[in-house]
Amino acid sequence: FLEVSYLQKKMDRLEQAFVCHERVEDVAEDNKDLRKAYQLYEEGKYLEMMLFVDEKIQLLKVTTTNDLGAAYRAFEQSLKEKTTDKNMHIYYMIMAIAMLSIFIQHNHTGPEDIKVKEIPFTNVDLEIPKDVFGETIEDIIEKKHNKQEIDQHYKDKKDQQNRIKRYQNTLALDDLSIDGELCDPLTKKPHYLRLAELILKHLVDQKTTLITADLWYIRAIMLHQQTLSYLSQQLNTTITTTFNRLLEQHCPEVIEKIEDYEKELQKGFDVEDHLKPKDDSSSSDEEEEVMDAGDSLDFLDFSVEPTEEPTAKQQQQQIDYHPEFIPRCLIEYGLACHTFHKQAISKIVFKEAKEKTGLEVELTGSLGKRTRFQQRKLAQLILKARSHSDTKINTVSMPKDVTLMEIDEDNPMLEHADTDANEQQHNLKIIDQCIILALCMDVKNNNPQHGLINEEMLAYVDRVHMHPNNWIVFTMCLLLRSRLQAENPKYFERSLLQLEELVAQFYTRENKEGYLAIHREKYDEEETPVHVRMSYFYELGLPSMIEMENELGQRYMKFGGLKTAIAIFEKLEKWEKVIEAYYVLEKPKRAMRLLDEQLVLQPENPLLWTLKGQMEQEPKHFEKAWEVSKKRYARAYRQLGNYYFKQENYDEAIRTYTAALNINSLYPKCWFALGCAHLKQNNIQGALRAFTSTIQQVPDDAEAWTNIASCHQSTKSYDAAYVALKQALKYNRSSSRIWENYLYLCMENKRFVEACYVMSNLLDLRGNQLHLNMKALYALVKELNDAIEANKRVEAAQLTRAMDALWAKIEDKISSRGDIWDCRALYFEVLNRWDDVVATRQKQVRAVKMRPWQVDAYCFEQIADAVIECASAQMNPQYLKESSIDKKKTLFMNARVAIEPILKDAKGNFQHHEKYDTLTTLFNKAKKYEASL
Repeated sequence: FLEVSYLQKKMDRLEQAFVCHERVEDVAEDNKDLRKAYQLYEEGKYLEMMLFVDEKIQLLKVTTTNDLGAAYRAFEQSLKEKTTDKNMHIYYMIMAIAMLSIFIQHNHTGPEDIKVKEIPFTNVDLEIPKDVFGETIEDIIEKKHNKQEIDQHYKDKKDQQNRIKRYQNTLALDDLSIDGELCDPLTKKPHYLRLAELILKHLVDQKTTLITADLWYIRAIMLHQQTLSYLSQQLNTTITTTFNRLLEQHCPEVIEKIEDYEKELQKGFDVEDHLKPKDDSSSSDEEEEVMDAGDSLDFLDFSVEPTEEPTAKQQQQQIDYHPEFIPRCLIEYGLACHTFHKQAISKIVFKEAKEKTGLEVELTGSLGKRTRFQQRKLAQLILKARSHSDTKINTVSMPKDVTLMEIDEDNPMLEHADTDANEQQHNLKIIDQCIILALCMDVKNNNPQHGLINEEMLAYVDRVHMHPNNWIVFTMCLLLRSRLQAENPKYFERSLLQLEELVAQFYTRENKEGYLAIHREKYDEEETPVHVRMSYFYELGLPSMIEMENELGQRYMKFGGLKTAIAIFEKLEKWEKVIEAYYVLEKPKRAMRLLDEQLVLQPENPLLWTLKGQMEQEPKHFEKAWEVSKKRYARAYRQLGNYYFKQENYDEAIRTYTAALNINSLYPKCWFALGCAHLKQNNIQGALRAFTSTIQQVPDDAEAWTNIASCHQSTKSYDAAYVALKQALKYNRSSSRIWENYLYLCMENKRFVEACYVMSNLLDLRGNQLHLNMKALYALVKELNDAIEANKRVEAAQLTRAMDALWAKIEDKISSRGDIWDCRALYFEVLNRWDDVVATRQKQVRAVKMRPWQVDAYCFEQIADAVIECASAQMNPQYLKESSIDKKKTLFMNARVAIEPILKDAKGNFQHHEKYDTLTTLFNKAKKYEASL
C-alpha cells in the first residue's frame, strides 16, 4: 500500500509539473520514458515529444490510407482499444499535451516550427485534387508556355501551397465547427487540436485516475472555443460540467461559494417559476437521498469492507499539491466564465485564487506626479500589491515595450505615475501577476464603459508593468495597456505602435509576410524560447495571432488608415471587415465586386452568401447560405429573421429565429428579437420564454426585464411584473419609461410609499410636468384618506412622511399647474389642516388665473372651479367652528374679494354659464355672512 501511495504521489507530481511548467529535478525518476517526455516538454520540443510518446503507444500509425476521414475513424477505434489499461493513460495525456502545445505555438505564441506537418498521422498520404493544387511546373513546360508564365508560376507557388494546406485542414475545421459557428479558415494545425480533444475526451469518459485530465480537457475545449466565430452552447455546457467536477475534487469550497451565490440570486425570483434560473436541484436532492441511504447500509454491514471511492475531501488530503496548481485551475475557471459572460461567478473565483496564493491587493490613492514638468504632487490612483513571499526579478528577454520618449521626445507624460508608494512596491510572483490581470478584466466586466473605469484598470496594468517577469505575461500586460490607451489622445499613437510590435514578435525573422501592416524592420533581439512563451498561456486568455492582427486592422481603420486596414483584413480573409472599410471609403461597388470574386472562388462558403444577402437585402442569398451549410449556419437565419422583422413579416421572423436558436442558443440579441416578434403576434407565453432566455444569458439587460414585466402585466400577473421591473431598474435607472411602468405596478400592488419614491425619482430625471402622474398622485391622497378612516395609524404615518417629501420636491420643481395645487389641497383636507387648505387653494387660483379665462370657456371653467373650491374651503363649517370672529370676518371677506372680479370680468361672455351661477350664489353667501358678523 505504501509503495502504491508513493508511486501515486510521484505521478501526481509529474502531472502537476506539466500543468505548472515547474522544473522538477527528480520528477519521473523511476520511469525513463516519462522523464524523457517531460524533458522535451521543458525544452519546448513538442514535436519530438509527440513522436517519442507515439513510439510507445503507436497511436498515430494508422493504416495507410488517402482518406482522412477513414484515418480519423481508425484513430478513434485504436484509441478505444488501447486505453483499457489505465496505467497507460498518462502517455495518452502527454500525447494530447504535446498536440495542444503545437497548436498553441503555431496560433498563439509563435514562432512556427517548419518541421511540423499539417497532418500528424504518419502513414496518411492524402491525395490532393488537381483543381486545388493547380498546374505543376512540368505541365507548364510541357505546354511550352513562355518564360513569363513560368516565372509567374513560381510567384504563385506559395499561394498554391497555402491552398493545399487549407485543403488538408478542411476536415479538421469542419469537425471543429459546432453549433453553426465556423472556425477561422486560417487556423493553423487544426488536426492537432482535434486529435488532442478526442484523446482527452476519451480519457475523461473512461473516468481516468489522472488528477489533471479534466483540466487538460477544459484547456482543449477553451482553445476550441477560441477558434470559433462566436460562443458555443455545447462547449459552454461541457466546460461548466467538467470544471465543476474538477473543483469538487480539488477545491470543493469554491463550489460551495458559487452555490451560495446562486441561492442568493434566486431570492429575487420568488414570484414565478419561469423567472427562476434553470437548475437541477430536484435531481441532486434525489441523488443525495440515495447516497445517504447507501451510507447507512454500509455502516451497518460490518462483514463487507467498504469499496467506495474516497470522497473529494479525502482525495484532496491525499494529493501533495503544487503551490500554483489550484490557483491556476481557479484562474482558468474565471477566464472561462469571463468568456461566457458569467461575470459574477468569475469574480468569486478570481477572489478565491487571490486568497490561495496569499496575494494582497488594494486600490488606493497616493500623492505623486503624472507629467515630467509637474511641480506639485497630486493624488494618483495606484494599485498596491504584495505577494506572499519575495520574488527575484526575472531577466529573460521580454517583448518590446514602446515608450513615449521613442515616439515623441517632447511628450510630457511619464510612463507611470511617480508616487511615493511605488518605491515600496516589490516584485510579484508571476502567478500573482496573472491574477492581477484577471482582476483587471473583472473590473471591466462589472462596470459600464467609462473613462474612470479605464483609469482603474490601468492601475492594475501598471502594477504588472512595473516588474516584467515573464514573456507571455508581459505581452498580455502590454496588450491590455494598448487597448486601454487607444482612446486617449495623449497615448493613442503609442497604443497603435505597441500593438504592431506585439503582432511582429510572433513571427520569425525569415517570415517577412508575417506582419503586413508594419513598415519598420523587425528588431534584432533574441527570440524568447518557446517553452517560456508557453509557461502561463492558459492563465491569461491571450488572443490568437490572427485575432491580434485583426485588432490591429480595426485600430488602423478607426484612426483613418483604411488602406493598411484593408490590406490586413484581406490577408486574414476578414471579408466582412473589408466590405465595411470599402463602405467607409464610399466604394460600395468595389465591395460588391470583391464579394462576387470570392464567391467564385468559394461558392460553398455560407458566410459570403450571408454577407451578400446583407448587402443586397435579398432573402434568397440567406436561404442559399443555409443550404450550402446543410442547414447548420445559424447566422444566415438570424440575418434572415432580421430582414423579415423589418418587413413586419413576423411569422417568418419567428420561424427563422427559432431555427437559428435551435442550432446555437447563446445569442441573447436573437432571443430578444424573437420575443419582440412574439409580442407583435400577441403571443405572450412565447415572448415570455424568449425574454427569459435573454436575461438568463445577459442578466443586466434592462430592456429584456422590462418586456418580461410587460408580458406579466398583460396577463394581470402584477406581482411577477413588479419583480421583473425591479430587476430592470437595477441595471437602468435613467429611463423614465421604466420608472413610469414601475409606478403603475407599485400602485397596483399597493406599495404606496414606494410609489412616492418613484414619483420623486421621475421628477429628478427631468423635473418637468410631463413626468408627474396626476392620476397616481390623486390615488395616493385617496389611499391616505382610506388609511386614516380605517384607523391604520402605522400605514398612514409612513405614507404621510413619504408624501411630505414628495410634495416638497414638487413645489420646488413645478408651481404653475392648478391641478397640482388642487391635489395638494385635498391632501391637507385629509389631514384636517384647514389653514394649509385655504393657502393652497389660493395658490391654485393664482396658478390658473394666468390663462385667458375671460374669453376661453375651458379656462373659465378652471378658474371658476378653483375659486369655488377656495371659497368653499374658507366657508367650511368645520373650519369656521374652530376660528375666532375676527378670523371668520377675514375668511368671508377674502372669499368675497376673490369671487367679485371673476363675476365682473366674466359677465359679458359667461353670465349664463352654470359655473357663473354657482359663483354668484357663493358671493351672496359670503357677503351675507360677512354682514352678519
